[in-house]
Amino acid sequence: MRPSSKVIFLDESGISQNPYTIKTWSLIGKTPILRHKMSWKKLSVIGAISKKDFHFQIITGSVKSQDLIYFLLIST
Repeated sequence: MRPSSKVIFLDESGISQNPYTIKTWSLIGKTPILRHKMSWKKLSVIGAISKKDFHFQIITGSVKSQDLIYFLLIST
């Protein structure tokens, strides 16, 4: 590796805003009902860490190849 080389560790993760309900409560004899608009948004996060820096970017929806290329260009 050349002295001017830079090693970057990169990862991407998807996040859903879907409510995850396992347990809830209600009055005795009443069934709990979760009311929602069914318009969940998906977010993605790209993060990169090197010896000297840390960068991240939040993207609405899924990460596309052009998103990753742009992230690498602004992070290095």
